[in-house]
Amino acid sequence: MKSVCIRIVVSSLLTLVFIPGIAQQKPCSIEVTAKATAALDGRDSGRIEFSFTDRTREYKIYWINRNPMESKNPLRGNELQNLKAGFYDFLIMDEEGCSRQITVTIKRNQN
Repeated sequence: MKSVCIRIVVSSLLTLVFIPGIAQQKPCSIEVTAKATAALDGRDSGRIEFSFTDRTREYKIYWINRNPMESKNPLRGNELQNLKAGFYDFLIMDEEGCSRQITVTIKRNQN
């Protein structure tokens, strides 16, 4: 019984070491800050600006809660303007396939 348990443990460990994507996957993180500027009451004047801690990597930002055809294309640059108050969802990916989802809220500024 003891040898069967030892074989199962050794077999499981070898499987984890040699199957790509399970044990050999390195940690993945994207450190990003999204600065939101409030929209003036009744206007499309809100703004979102993304900044990344690691500036040596390339990032693609996808705005995912908009027209499905447009959401397939990454944003040009790290800033969006002329936005209404509301919630905006984004998927951020780097060149190695690391990804992070983020929701940004633009508030309404009543002036």
